Amino acid sequence: MTGKDTKSYMSAFSFIVSFKRPFNLEDSGWQEVSGLMSELSVEEYKEGGENGFVWKLPKEAKYKNIVLKRAMESHSLDSDLMKWVKGALEDFIFKPGDMTISIVDENIKPLRTWNVTGVYPVKMESSSLHANKNELAIETIELAYRSFKVENDT
Repeated sequence: MTGKDTKSYMSAFSFIVSFKRPFNLEDSGWQEVSGLMSELSVEEYKEGGENGFVWKLPKEAKYKNIVLKRAMESHSLDSDLMKWVKGALEDFIFKPGDMTISIVDENIKPLRTWNVTGVYPVKMESSSLHANKNELAIETIELAYRSFKVENDT
């Protein structure tokens, strides 16, 4: 067996989120990233006289919103990221940006990267507060975007 015939599986627990525009920020402090999903819409077309099937014609790609979650930090509202989020949600000032999400190996070398374009915040949420639980407060940011491309970096 040659080196190219062996399989190497990626772990989902080691990743970095980077924003390229409207500010530069690399952040490995996210607890969870979800929503990297693309799906083609289809249009069904019934051909006259053909009752055995329906044509399914591909249309545009649809993308789910990206959701980022992490523990709240005392100074996080002062960060460029949170100023950008608050600017969109509180002041209705939108500055779409670009971001990358990379799964990395033990040497922080990217193994797979999602290049996301046209990113802007659409939701900010704080976890429930419970006086009888000793848990970290979690902040959630939801981002809409235009599209993404996936690359293998190895």
